[in-house]
Formats: sequence, C-alpha cells, structure tokens
Amino acid sequence: MTGDTAAADSGFSSDSSEELNQCSSSSLTSSSSSSWPSSTRRRVWFADDVGLDLVTVHRYVPSPSAADPVPAQRPTCRRRLRLEPGFRQPWLDPVGLRSRLDRDAVALESASSRGGGMTFAGTVLVANVTFEKRVTVRCTFDFWRSFVDVAAVHVTSGCPGTDLFAFEAQPDVTPSVADHPSPRRSGGRFEFAIRYQHRTHSDTVWTESWDNNNGRNYQMLATC
Repeated sequence: MTGDTAAADSGFSSDSSEELNQCSSSSLTSSSSSSWPSSTRRRVWFADDVGLDLVTVHRYVPSPSAADPVPAQRPTCRRRLRLEPGFRQPWLDPVGLRSRLDRDAVALESASSRGGGMTFAGTVLVANVTFEKRVTVRCTFDFWRSFVDVAAVHVTSGCPGTDLFAFEAQPDVTPSVADHPSPRRSGGRFEFAIRYQHRTHSDTVWTESWDNNNGRNYQMLATC
C-alpha cells in the first residue's frame, strides 16, 4: 500500500494533515505568547510612599488581676481590750527577787490584768527598815509624756524583815467593743515602775529607792 492510498483510506489528504499541523503549531505559539508575556515589570510599594507610618507602636497596660497583691490594711480589734504582762513574773525567780530586794529595798513581786480588762494589779515587797513607809506605782499611758502615781496599800508583813504592799491601776482609756487599731501591732503598751519611800520619826526627808526592772521599766501590753 502506497502513502497516497493510505491517506485516501484514512479520510484525510496529505495536504489536510499539513494544514492541521500548521494550525496546531500556530495555535500553541499564539496561546503561549498571550499567556506568558516575554517580560513582566513589578513595582514594590512602601508604607511611607503613600503617607503611612513605617512602624506602629501599641502600648500594653496590664489590668489588675486576682493575683495582684492587695494593700495591707491596718488590723482592727472588735473585741474588748485586755492587758498582758510584757515580762516574766518576778515571783517565778525567788533567788532573783530576793537579790533585788536586798539591793534596792523594793521589788515587784507580781502584776497581772484584773478581770480580763484594762485594769491591772500587783504586789510589791519592801524591806522593813523603818516604821513609816509608803509605796507608789508610777504609771504612764502615753510613753512618758505624762504619768500618774498610784498609791499602794499595806497588806501584811511578808517574810522576816519585809512588808507586802498591793496596788491597782487603770489606764485612762475606754475599753469597748468598737473598732480599735490593734494595740500590739501599733506598739500600744503601758509602763510602770515602783517607788519606795521611808523615814524615821525624826527625819523630815524621805529616803527613796526604785524598782524599774533594771532600767527597762515594767510593761503591760494591750491586746485584743
């Protein structure tokens, strides 16, 4: 079979095939040239080219949260104030008590609050050196800006050569159930010292000695 016969049998002529090939080639070339230009020009724009800021700053302010610490509030007391000794009771150390008595002729024996309130009471031992004697408890309720003297009363003769006196003092404050700043936290305390005076009938001047807790004074602490 010749080429011409094969072409005739297929229904296409050789001329038609050449025309089809030329058409397909031309179509591909046209499509390629229209879809993919030989050169493309691109331009980059910056923010300042159009009047915008190059950098935008955002400020972050944290909002309070439950984890943030709460400012401490001054504690208040809604219960009745009472006093507690800020020192060890002297009678618990008999040797030390006797030593102070021999040295100073006067020594606090004990002190405590009376009735769980703001009144405090105590006992004092003094050397029985003369018949005429008096014992005074000097108290301050405002850190020695002022003071009051509370007279102690004779109770009985103590151990040989001693006399026992008792006293009761009440600070010039009103204990109530209203709100009070916590005295212990604010340094609230009352101080006192013991003065002992004695003389003979022929003397006009009193001999005086003190028990001031070795210069520290005795302290009663106000608590709730």
